[in-house]
Amino acid sequence: MKKSNKFLMIMAFMMMPGFLLTTYAQKAIMLKYNLKNGDKYTSAMTMNQEIDMEVQGQSMVINQDMNFEFGYSVSDVTADSFNLHTNINAIKMDQSVMGMEIKYDSKDTSTFNNATVGTKISDQMNKLIDQEIISTTSVNGNVGTIDLGGLDSDNEVASNMKSSFSQAVYPDHKVKIGESWENDITTSGIAEMNMHLTYTLTKATRKQAFIDVKGTIASPDATAKLKGTISGEMTVDRKTGWVTHSTFDQDFELQMEQQGMSFPATISGTYEINSQKVK
Repeated sequence: MKKSNKFLMIMAFMMMPGFLLTTYAQKAIMLKYNLKNGDKYTSAMTMNQEIDMEVQGQSMVINQDMNFEFGYSVSDVTADSFNLHTNINAIKMDQSVMGMEIKYDSKDTSTFNNATVGTKISDQMNKLIDQEIISTTSVNGNVGTIDLGGLDSDNEVASNMKSSFSQAVYPDHKVKIGESWENDITTSGIAEMNMHLTYTLTKATRKQAFIDVKGTIASPDATAKLKGTISGEMTVDRKTGWVTHSTFDQDFELQMEQQGMSFPATISGTYEINSQKVK
């Protein structure tokens, strides 16, 4: 009898963690940015893309690997918003076009005037290094004003920051596991882009939240029509709201019109972003 009671107690004890996790998963949680003045983060992004373009009836495949290193600092924190200072600290690019290798590394000056790169590409890349961009962001993650500092007002960086899916946009209410919310972003600059994203909270622990992201992107630009999809997942530090890890897959179709000629292309790629707080 004692053995039987002991067995039942052990089984009950083993079931308890699962019961607690199930109960906890049903609780709605609040997601938002809770950053402090002076907080600093670093981030590394790896991007791999394949671009299949048709030029005058000939197929041209471009394989591109890019690595970015970012630095972030936080200031002007209020109950509703904060300023995020972003610096691109390093860029590395390896590109293959019809057997021709193009390499650029912001940390290696020998690549700046490489014949396969050309000074124009390296000059444009170098302009981005160490430029400070300041964005005013709400505690829900919506980007408001952007100060480009020394960059041109129509620089693609501004549009990319506003349409970036490396950081999450949160709802203004608590959410449960399995619940979704949506966000629309329209960017300006060199080309207008319309992005629609759907976020779904898939899992939550005491320290982390896990979010699936699915979205569509389209451009109404008559000279560069683009449409495509994005899907991925994010890991969020619940204490700060900061995204510590994310991976994304993207597939686009692009139709470029120039001087009466059409250049159709398909773009597929993956992104991986890892970020951590500087202690």
